[in-house]
Amino acid sequence: MNDAVAWMDGRGRLYHRPEDADRGQTMRPLYFAQPMEWWIELSDEEIRAASKGHMSRLGFARAVENKLKEKNA
Repeated sequence: MNDAVAWMDGRGRLYHRPEDADRGQTMRPLYFAQPMEWWIELSDEEIRAASKGHMSRLGFARAVENKLKEKNA
């Protein structure tokens, strides 16, 4: 199970941690989960195409990152 990413008190106020709320408040954990089947991967050919012209590791990483953002938007 994933860890809670935020907490909500009975009045709907959000907190990063349950201890940030006033004492005595009932806190409800909030979760965010993205099923793995939603993630679209790049094929080897798409990685090669995205990396053309990028000689540095950073340039290569950014090209692949941008292609992933494009496909997973």
